[in-house]
Amino acid sequence: MSDYEALSRNYFDLEAMYNGLKQAYEELNETYATLKHEYGLLNASYRSLSLRYEMLEANFTLLLRSYSELENAYLELSENYTRLRSDYESLDKEYSDLESDYETLKRAYEGLLEAQGDLKLWYERLRSKVNFRILANLGEECERYITPQDPLVVETVFKIVGRWANQTDEDGVRRDFKKIFDWVRYDIVYSSDPVEPWLPLIGGEVNWTRDYWRFPNETITEKTGDCEDQALLLSSMLKAYTGNSKPIWCIAWSNETVGHLAVAILVDDEKLCIMDPAGGFYIHDDYGRLTGLPVEEAVEKWLNYWNTPGAYVCLVFDEDERYEFDCTAEFIRWFKTRYG
Repeated sequence: MSDYEALSRNYFDLEAMYNGLKQAYEELNETYATLKHEYGLLNASYRSLSLRYEMLEANFTLLLRSYSELENAYLELSENYTRLRSDYESLDKEYSDLESDYETLKRAYEGLLEAQGDLKLWYERLRSKVNFRILANLGEECERYITPQDPLVVETVFKIVGRWANQTDEDGVRRDFKKIFDWVRYDIVYSSDPVEPWLPLIGGEVNWTRDYWRFPNETITEKTGDCEDQALLLSSMLKAYTGNSKPIWCIAWSNETVGHLAVAILVDDEKLCIMDPAGGFYIHDDYGRLTGLPVEEAVEKWLNYWNTPGAYVCLVFDEDERYEFDCTAEFIRWFKTRYG
């Protein structure tokens, strides 16, 4: 082989190698460009990640500080919770004790309310019983004090006269009236009423009075009484004796300062007889026999007997009715209208 051929072959080998190296270079250059581009992208991503890291690091620092603050707050709250829990348990026990005390006090209060109600009821009954006697003296409830059906009244009448009225024997009836009158006059000792309380409503002031009424059976039992007690007893006894067949009333005079009570009986259908055992007065004839007078004369005689300035007939009543008057003339008109 000639040198030319050898060189020519070497040339072609070198050219082939050059072309291969050139192609490899171009491929490497493309790869470099690709890698450079990727590097640029990665570098940008790195810078971005670096910024995010710095932000995250700053946030982490803030969160770490917040965590520390929250941890301290939690520890403080935990201590407060423990303390409050202890306080709650103490308060819960106190509440249970208070609830038990409340129930005890509630039962005691309810018991006191019941006792107060019973006490009020008892006091009202007592007040009613006590004041009832004074109310009668004021003109209220006075009808209830005439009790001809009372067993002791009936028994006493029968012991005095030994019989019941014969309505056809008017003289006999009047004699028996006089016997009953005399028994009340002489067997019942006159006595003024002691001071008695006028009971007020709860919270009020007690007032005192010297005038209250007894029931007829009380006057018989106690053998004593004032004018009201004797008049109530006499009217009850006369009604019991007659079987309540004759008009018999209690009659009162007053001058707005003092008052007095007696018994009024209808006689001969239109006349009035007044029997006043406390005063020892009764309307009678010259022989002492019970009789009646025209109403004007009977009232005038009775009022003149007491000779009390300003006195006038103010009230009549029996067990069923009560009438009040402003003057004696009004009573006389009432009597004449009823019996004239």
